[in-house]
Formats: sequence, structure tokens, C-alpha cells
Amino acid sequence: CERRLTMDSFRVIRAAVSPGSVAALRAAADVARASAGAGGYVIWTPAEALPAAMLEWAESQGCDHVRSSFGADAGAKVRLLGGSVLWRTPDFGATPWHQDAGYRAREGLDDGAPRRVGAWVALTRARAGPGGGCLRFAPAFGYDLMEHITVDKGFAGNSGFCTRMSDVDAAAAAALAEDVPVEAGDMIIIGDRVAHASHSGDACEGGRVAFSALYEVERP
Repeated sequence: CERRLTMDSFRVIRAAVSPGSVAALRAAADVARASAGAGGYVIWTPAEALPAAMLEWAESQGCDHVRSSFGADAGAKVRLLGGSVLWRTPDFGATPWHQDAGYRAREGLDDGAPRRVGAWVALTRARAGPGGGCLRFAPAFGYDLMEHITVDKGFAGNSGFCTRMSDVDAAAAAALAEDVPVEAGDMIIIGDRVAHASHSGDACEGGRVAFSALYEVERP
């Protein structure tokens, strides 16, 4: 999965985050765990609302990784918008198929707005397959932005993700899915139009924990 990033795709960077930084991010995540919503995540926005350890990492190392992922576009302007911690445990189900750009319309952002990229950091191991907790990507599905639906919380299941791709598009993406197992410290840079989801984490010892920093990227 080592690939040069485009704004639509994804890139896996193995052992990108040092054990010390992983420990600091995990400690901050553990403190926030009590605040997790029904879907197993906590979101901080604006960036200044992030816990100190997460803000420090995201503004320095995270930003550097995102900028360098564009290779020749070294002049890309990268701005931290916020971040989240996501748990996948027996209490929280799989994340449904979606494209991060599918959330833009809900924020009133048009196609002329700067694109967004996520820097997803594994704070625990995540295995492939059902129950393993790893992310799944479908680059072969293509990068056209699909219409997203918003379901009532009562139909969102225990993932807590109410906005997702339609059942038809989700099934098409799932048929093309690549599981991306990770170790703690691995990072996945996620473009805003690649279709992705996750397995549930019910077979992970202690569940799967990840920190995701969200950036706005303006390319030269």
C-alpha cells in the first residue's frame, strides 16, 4: 500500500509514529474515552480544542507527514482543522462505507473549497477480516463523489455513523475492498474521495483505537 498520495486516494506509512508519541496519543485517548458517544468516537473542533498531546503531534509531525505525502507538491499549504479518536470494540460496530467528502455538503462547502485529508494513526494493532478492526479501502471503486444518505440514529446501528453511502454503492465498494491491517504507530493518509469503511473490533484484544487528525490542503 506504499503509494504516492493524490487528493482522492490513500497512502499507508508504516512505523510513521514513534512509540513515545503513540503512548502520549493513547494516554490522551484513554482520558477521553469516558466522553465517547454512542458510535465510539470523540471529535474535537476547532483544532485548539484538541488535547495537548494530540494538538502538539498534529501540528508538527502530522502536518509534516501530510505535506510530504504529496511529493512534488512540497509547497502545499496544510492547516489543521481538528481531530477525533475512534474506538472499535465489542460495543461499537463496523464503520459503514463512506467518502469523507460526503460530509462537505452538510457544512455548506462547495467544490471550490480547499480539499481535506485525514491522518489516521493506529494506536493499537488492527487485523484484517471481520472483527479485526482494520480499515478497508476500495480505490478500484473510483473517486467520483457518490451521493450520501443520512439515516436516523435508530437505524445507524452501534457504529454511530448516520451519514454513509447508499446500500447499493456500499455493496459495490465492499466487493472491491482491500483490508489494510496495521500495527500501532502505522499511519494512513486518507484523501477525501476514496471509499472506505472499517471492520468491527470485537475480535481485537481490548478493541482497536485510532487517532485521526483532519487537515485542509491547498495545493500550489
